[in-house]
Amino acid sequence: MSQKIPKLFDRVGVISLRPSATADMCLAIPGKIESVDGRVAMVDFGGVKREAIVDLMEKGTIVPGTWVLVHTGFVIQTLDEKEALETLEAWREVLANTPMPEDES
Repeated sequence: MSQKIPKLFDRVGVISLRPSATADMCLAIPGKIESVDGRVAMVDFGGVKREAIVDLMEKGTIVPGTWVLVHTGFVIQTLDEKEALETLEAWREVLANTPMPEDES
């Protein structure tokens, strides 16, 4: 039985860490493919769903239930479920120990 994807992100499937006021660092996050329609897949990032382009992957490898890494809106790699869940757990640990940036408004 597949485990439920943990809720980790409140807006998007990519975390943006802001180490300084001038630099952003975007990181690929595991998500689970829900559906594929042509070049576009719907990816579930723990309840947050986003479209991602599958053009960088071999045709037919991205199907519902596949775990993937998405970066800048493109599926860039497939993962097995164990690796995906371990990666999400590692992100939880990182985020639990990362201070949130101060509100810039």
